[in-house]
Amino acid sequence: MKRGHTQLRRSSIWLEDRLTQMRDASPVVVASGISLRLWRLYAQSWLVCLLFPILRLIERPPPPPQLLLALMGLAGFVITYTRIMWSHPLHTSARNRWPLRTSLLVLADLVALVLVLSIVYGISFLWLLVGVSALSGVVLPARSGFITVILLTLITLGSSVAIAGGIGTTDWLHILPLVLLVRGLGLDMAGLTRLARALRDMHAARGELARMAVVEERLRMSRDLHDLLGQSLSMITLKSELAARLAGHDPVQAAQEMHEVERAARQALREVRATVAGFRQPTLQSELDGARQLLEAAGISFTIEQAT
Repeated sequence: MKRGHTQLRRSSIWLEDRLTQMRDASPVVVASGISLRLWRLYAQSWLVCLLFPILRLIERPPPPPQLLLALMGLAGFVITYTRIMWSHPLHTSARNRWPLRTSLLVLADLVALVLVLSIVYGISFLWLLVGVSALSGVVLPARSGFITVILLTLITLGSSVAIAGGIGTTDWLHILPLVLLVRGLGLDMAGLTRLARALRDMHAARGELARMAVVEERLRMSRDLHDLLGQSLSMITLKSELAARLAGHDPVQAAQEMHEVERAARQALREVRATVAGFRQPTLQSELDGARQLLEAAGISFTIEQAT
């Protein structure tokens, strides 16, 4: 029993890994946690609504010409649905959806197709409106999608009553789940698409913030290097000139000044490395020491008073 449970758990983990595989996915798709494969599986699973019209054709098959037309209508519906749902909502191709007018025209054609099939072959074909509602939530903006889903819900309810011949003859146990599913799936898809767009915008904003942070860090580093090298090189220049003037009549003092130049150069090198590494934290004492060395090199007398 325990071995069977372990094997089942391993199988479920393997299936989850396969469904959520993120190979060849953009960073924003990876961030969503829904891979392209998982999205396609979820979207195509709603083609289960085809089961009702297919069962209707099997139970009461029409004449061959009418059966061929019905199958062609179902095939056209499946092709249109798959073409629209095949792209991940966060994928680049999803940004290049059809214009609003084209999307509304495609949805209107699908609704007309479903209504004609329902009138000719039976009320079971109204289950195709579940797929049309899902498409509305994906291809339309939030406001337009919400209105379209409500209209599809009313169309489903009205068509069911009309085809059944009246309220009294309507099979409400069959119609109510259909109406609720048309409304629920459409709104769910609209919410999912809106969330996907918000995630895409957030991912773009995060990338822009990261770019701005890099630019700010470069500016900070350039300012620090300018301050460090400007002060240090000025002091090194002054002490080098002083050592050159002292070399002829006071070699000892000249050597001392050159030692100061070496020490200043090493200190500047350490500070530059610390700045590049992002660890430089200037202190008051270090700044005072730098100013003292610079003023001494220029032969300027000064005093430092510390306020208590």
